[in-house]
Amino acid sequence: AAGYERRREEAEFIPDEFSAEGLTTGGASDPLRGSYTVKEVYAEILLPLIADAPLAQSFDLEASIRSSDYDSVSDRSTNYRLGANWVVNDQVKLRAAYSTGFRAPNIVELFSGAATGFPVVDVPCEMYGFHNTLTPTEVTNCMAAGYDGTAADEYGFAWQSAYTQNPPPPGTLDPEESTHLNLGIVVTPEAIEGLSLSLDYFQIEIDDFIALLSYNVIFRGCLASANQATEPACQFFDTGTTGFDGFFPDNATATPGQPRQGGRRRVRLRGRVHPPCGLGPCRTTRSLPDGCGAERARRVLPWSRNAGSCGHGLPDGGLPGTALEHLCRPDRRELERGLDDALLR
Repeated sequence: AAGYERRREEAEFIPDEFSAEGLTTGGASDPLRGSYTVKEVYAEILLPLIADAPLAQSFDLEASIRSSDYDSVSDRSTNYRLGANWVVNDQVKLRAAYSTGFRAPNIVELFSGAATGFPVVDVPCEMYGFHNTLTPTEVTNCMAAGYDGTAADEYGFAWQSAYTQNPPPPGTLDPEESTHLNLGIVVTPEAIEGLSLSLDYFQIEIDDFIALLSYNVIFRGCLASANQATEPACQFFDTGTTGFDGFFPDNATATPGQPRQGGRRRVRLRGRVHPPCGLGPCRTTRSLPDGCGAERARRVLPWSRNAGSCGHGLPDGGLPGTALEHLCRPDRRELERGLDDALLR
């Protein structure tokens, strides 16, 4: 299959007078208006190489490629996916895939104005003598801000600091790029009816990840520094030195950027047991024992092939809005959990 696609994305946000003046609990927001156009060509192929052979009930190779030309970034990007599916027999299936990903900055990242929010701040200095979770450096910095680790430190309410997001200067955001390697095996032993086991290894690498770090991430990064005067995390705060304005967390200002690379390596083991159809209706939505209906099985088998190429049209849901659109939902939680940490390494 092959094709061509041209689309135009546009967005507009017009704040009402209360939002524009900051007369709400969410802070002031500037208007937004922007658009971009993208032209793409793509192709994909499936090659069934072996069928009904010893140790190979089937062996397929699949490949896809997509070339994208965004008028909002300077260079065309070409990404691909290579995969193999080896069904050894009714009990063992092997799979492998390597793919690259690309995401151009979206309209909000490119054209947003200044906006201010009021996140609830996690202040580990409060009564630190009772929980003993701080490092010696963090204790020293808490003491410098006026905390003594006793009950007198308690605020008695949730503190919220102003966190202002400024728009990035034009032309400063590059596209995100990523690579993804996945190796997996699915075992369905005949000796245990309804049992399915899968083991997957995946490695994800992201370059130029576009992010606005959360307030609590930069606050904790500043607190943990032994030299706050030169610590990059401390430069976001209005004081520019400690993260505190007197006894309370300081207000901060940041601009979305691309701090560093991010990556994740993980091995995942999952097992599922499904009742045979003879014991009642098939209630599972992931994998079905024999005889539960071919049409339903085609829709939900977890090893079904992607409908699109290079991250488009995935039946299992992707990770829209990032260069990792080719990932399925089970990877999303594990990736998001590590992003802030990866960006600060």
